[in-house]
Amino acid sequence: IWCRVYTKKTIIGQIVAADVALNKNEKIPNNIEHILTEHCSKSGIPEWAIPRIFNIVDNIPITKNYKSSI
Repeated sequence: IWCRVYTKKTIIGQIVAADVALNKNEKIPNNIEHILTEHCSKSGIPEWAIPRIFNIVDNIPITKNYKSSI
């Protein structure tokens, strides 16, 4: 799993979102958002920093130092 986390502007402020690239042959379960949210919660990420929007993408372009090039 590879992930790019960013904020998205809304009419009430900003919301945390994430683009998630799964392994190529991995099936996407119906409850993927719940699984990812639970993983973030159990990992000790503060509640305000857990993404509320998850976008499943094919890949996330990265630079040679493993930063997102988007």
